[in-house]
Amino acid sequence: MDTYFFTKGKNTECVDGSIKIYFYDPIIYNNNLIEVFPNINVTKLDKKEYTMQIYYNLVKGMARYNSKKKIYRKDKNKFLVHFCNGINTREITVSKNKIVSINSTEYPALNESLAYIVAQFLYENIERLPFTLKLDLYQENVIKKLKYYIANCYESKWQIIRDYLTCNSAKLEKRVIKRLEFNNLSELEKEIKRI
Repeated sequence: MDTYFFTKGKNTECVDGSIKIYFYDPIIYNNNLIEVFPNINVTKLDKKEYTMQIYYNLVKGMARYNSKKKIYRKDKNKFLVHFCNGINTREITVSKNKIVSINSTEYPALNESLAYIVAQFLYENIERLPFTLKLDLYQENVIKKLKYYIANCYESKWQIIRDYLTCNSAKLEKRVIKRLEFNNLSELEKEIKRI
């Protein structure tokens, strides 16, 4: 029997203390690794705040991609799946229907800030209202700094939206290396976090 349902762990993220998002590790079902989509706990908010939170969480939910299963030649029971969440990536190795390893490449400040910028741009263009989702002073400074760097890398905001929603961290990194003095996204992450 090769049907298993289990997940190795979960992450909880809070948005402004009002909404909690639960990110679960993938499950194995019929010898396939399947992503579990985030679970959002929404509390009572006024309509405008609720709409802005939905845009922000929708952007984070849409910016997800998983590659096709790569089966190892030597061991048919072992395979690898590559998951992307915005610009963060995870490589999950499964052997004999058990998750063996999860290797992550994460840029927490960069990924969150890009999600906020994309949500802000979409909200303001669709709703024709200012995006005033509450941020603390540190987050505001990180986003301002990132917007400055993005303006130097991209001619149009639609390009960064496309790169973020299609999880194209390679293209973003290529632009950062080509147009700025950074060697990779890790250096950009460190720079925007330094306030």
